Amino acid sequence: MSQLHETSNNIRFLSHRPVWLLLLALVLAGCSAQNDQREFEQEALQAPDGYTQTDGHGKIDKIQNDPDDWRTAPFFQGLITVDPAFPNPALSTDDIVIQTHITTGDTNIRDLVAYVYYHSTSSPLKPVGNPISISSGFGQYDINFTASELARFNNASGLYRLILYDSNSSNYGNIVSYGDILIE
Repeated sequence: MSQLHETSNNIRFLSHRPVWLLLLALVLAGCSAQNDQREFEQEALQAPDGYTQTDGHGKIDKIQNDPDDWRTAPFFQGLITVDPAFPNPALSTDDIVIQTHITTGDTNIRDLVAYVYYHSTSSPLKPVGNPISISSGFGQYDINFTASELARFNNASGLYRLILYDSNSSNYGNIVSYGDILIE
């Protein structure tokens, strides 16, 4: 009788096997997405390295194009795209624009906040420009700031890392994108 009961339990387990496999696959996919986001954020929090050259209208120079700049983070792929900052390089008196495009009306992004990242300092993040409220979903949202806002000291020249965060979460939120800007 106990062997019959054990066989019956095995058959019941096997009949639910596709459900268990599906649940396992979903859990693993969620872990993978979190790991991908964490890896992306670790890459963003590195010293600036290279930049994508653009003119004053955002046209990308094919020769000076850093493939790491302005990628969309895994959590936000399919929801937002970020165009390279322009102009890049910029003079300290230039106004810089980063164009973002919300590609779906169903997004959890409420605000975008830009920070300049100072690698290896005790206060590594400083906000630049004004937060952009994503109120209506679809559309283009521009982040505007002056090149001199990136400087920690009076001399603004140098290569800077800019990081875009969503402000949905506690602290800074999740990193949406990042890229490097050269101030001459």
